[in-house]
Amino acid sequence: MITVSPGDTIRFTLTFTHEGAEYTSGRAYAAVGKRIGVFDEKFSKQVTFTVPYDSSPTQRQVIVDLVVPDINLDMPAGSDYEAYAKLQYIPEGELIAYGPYDDITIRENVAHFSNLQVSYAKA
Repeated sequence: MITVSPGDTIRFTLTFTHEGAEYTSGRAYAAVGKRIGVFDEKFSKQVTFTVPYDSSPTQRQVIVDLVVPDINLDMPAGSDYEAYAKLQYIPEGELIAYGPYDDITIRENVAHFSNLQVSYAKA
């Protein structure tokens, strides 16, 4: 579970196994949203990736850094957000992985003040 504010970056690390030919047309996609029957995406990002030739199954990773946008009516602060990621434009079509339900909290980015103390003396 993570807690983020607008302007923070959520780093998605997509780990997969690759074997065979070099591939230069892959896309990695990550999104945050709410699952209400279907997944209602609130913000997302896509990056391209390549992998070299691998003669045997090799674990590879792609990083997608997703910046949390400002809170708005369509995306209010709350603790019921979740994420998913996928590899696209690969020979298998798409590989999709979902994160746990309701594991992302987006809080308002507001200033909080507390514990004010004052001292005074003759100047």
